[in-house]
Amino acid sequence: MEYLHDEGYYTATLEELEKYVLGEISLPEKSIVITFDDGYQNNYIYAYPILKKYGFHGTIFMIGGEIKEQTVSFDPKKKSSLSRAEIEASRDVFEYHSHTFDLHKKGFPKCGESHSLALDTALLQQDIQKIKSTGIDTPYIAYPYGEVSMQMIYYLRENGYRMGFTVLQDFVKPGDPLMKLPRLTVTSKTNLPELLEHKITPKEAMNMNSMNSL
Repeated sequence: MEYLHDEGYYTATLEELEKYVLGEISLPEKSIVITFDDGYQNNYIYAYPILKKYGFHGTIFMIGGEIKEQTVSFDPKKKSSLSRAEIEASRDVFEYHSHTFDLHKKGFPKCGESHSLALDTALLQQDIQKIKSTGIDTPYIAYPYGEVSMQMIYYLRENGYRMGFTVLQDFVKPGDPLMKLPRLTVTSKTNLPELLEHKITPKEAMNMNSMNSL
């Protein structure tokens, strides 16, 4: 984040990104969208104060069914989710969108393998109403495990969704399909300057991250 700040990067909102892809607005050359998936409590404990320090904007794609009604004491050794109070307290930095209510699980059979339950359109239609009932009723979604089908896109559009995010590794460009946008996986091992300056390709960066995680 310090590097991005010192290099003058602008952190765009998802609405700005949508308009940029549609060709309705231009963005500064050094523009990025910072996203987090799942809605872990450590996003509030660690990421929120750092982003706020640098005046940055971020997006969290929430698993709606994991939102806690009461805030729990943070334990870095345990996996915990954001509470409603933490979500509201961090809206000056984060915007919140759907990562489905309860479909971030494997279990849909396809080609002999288990895939995201969100590919089951009967479950997806029920899930859409559940996530909206939590108050996360926006036109943007990140697909569980990045998996998406044309049937999913149809039902999502029917329910007001306009932009969806995969885990395909690439930069977003004007004219890209809004319901199948790529992202870049960034870890503590990523050489961010080289990635953003296109000195290494997104595929190379992904392979490096995979190797570093072994």
